[in-house]
Amino acid sequence: MFYGGQNWHGSHQNYLSNFKTRPQFVIPGGEFMKRMLAFLFSLLILLSSASRSFAFGRDDVPTQGEIIFDLAIARPVGLATLIIGTSVFISPVTILFALTSGSMKTVSTKFVKEPFEYTFLRPLGELEQE
Repeated sequence: MFYGGQNWHGSHQNYLSNFKTRPQFVIPGGEFMKRMLAFLFSLLILLSSASRSFAFGRDDVPTQGEIIFDLAIARPVGLATLIIGTSVFISPVTILFALTSGSMKTVSTKFVKEPFEYTFLRPLGELEQE
């Protein structure tokens, strides 16, 4: 049987191989970076949808579960936020716009100071900043 003048079973490629496949999303760093970004985005979605049930609204000592949650999830996320915020803050574009608009103090507070205080200065188990 012939297809388009070419032998279907012969040495010519299958006609389906001429179609281009969907381009892959390429991230420098390979598969590890894809998995890390997927993990961070899913963690961001999980934490952004968390209700106030994680925060304790009482004046007593935090529970063991709150401390474990703080150590296992909140502090590493705070550290990642600090690293990402610092890298965004020191980028030339951010510095240029912050200097020209006169908002350098606000930008440095939001990108560096608040994540640092949340990660390192906040008491263990207290998930809300004051």
